[in-house]
Amino acid sequence: MLAVGRPVLVFGEPFDTGLGVHNIHQNQGDAYGSQWWPENGIWQDGATMTRRPDGRYDVFLNKFSGQKDHTDAAGHPI
Repeated sequence: MLAVGRPVLVFGEPFDTGLGVHNIHQNQGDAYGSQWWPENGIWQDGATMTRRPDGRYDVFLNKFSGQKDHTDAAGHPI
């Protein structure tokens, strides 16, 4: 997936101060009571991609083990 010379695109949120990006993972499906419950939402997941020489992309999508795949319209687990 990673190869010298391939462009890498990282989707997430910029830090409030300094340089860098966080939340480059799934940002929904955290359980009620977890410290990340308030951050659940839809259409805000991060990702990392690399562009192949033929124009296609390799995409890395990840989530934490406690996050559920199936969520409601607010991004909370169902």
